[in-house]
Amino acid sequence: MVCVNYFIPHWCIMYLMNNFAKNLTLLMKENSISQKELAQKLNVKQQTISRYVNGEREPDIDILIVISKYFDITVDQLVGSEGY
Repeated sequence: MVCVNYFIPHWCIMYLMNNFAKNLTLLMKENSISQKELAQKLNVKQQTISRYVNGEREPDIDILIVISKYFDITVDQLVGSEGY
């Protein structure tokens, strides 16, 4: 197995995570789901969802995948690289 490390500039990560926070907030509103309800569905603390929404924390790829599946969108759409 070959492991390739990709360098992603910090500004790019910040841009994508800012889009993630906005998109997650929008998805939650459109689907009438609270932070508490989403936290229960994802098996995380409500505080974790709050930090995602406020842009204070970045989810790992596993959580991004679970969230995108829950809302039936792609991870690219979730982080905004395809535009949600």
